[in-house]
Amino acid sequence: MRGYITMRFSRAILLACPLVAGCGPEEPIELPRPVNAESPFEFPITLWDEGVEGETRLMVHVTTLGEVDTAYVKESSGYAEFDSAAVAGVGNLRFTPGRKGEKRVDRWVVLPVKFTREGAALGGALEQGT
Repeated sequence: MRGYITMRFSRAILLACPLVAGCGPEEPIELPRPVNAESPFEFPITLWDEGVEGETRLMVHVTTLGEVDTAYVKESSGYAEFDSAAVAGVGNLRFTPGRKGEKRVDRWVVLPVKFTREGAALGGALEQGT
């Protein structure tokens, strides 16, 4: 009798596992997208006067509310002034939150910030952070 109960219990666990883990393939993750109309990044005056350009790549954590709660320099531009301006400005960005299906999710993304003679702005598409 004991073996029969153990076998039934084992089968019940095996049958319930797919229900707990979810069925089918993983839903794709949609990365956050910036929604600001204007760039929050300020070009450092001293580098502007010298005609210097560059790009800083930030690692940014976007919350389920579309806010930045953490940011740090992932790849430096080689100029501390650009890196500092990028980190200072990113806190003023707002995003549509990342999504997994219909659910909002926190996401780490890589955000390029370009400093060119046209000004300072987002430098391209966001990438999944690692």
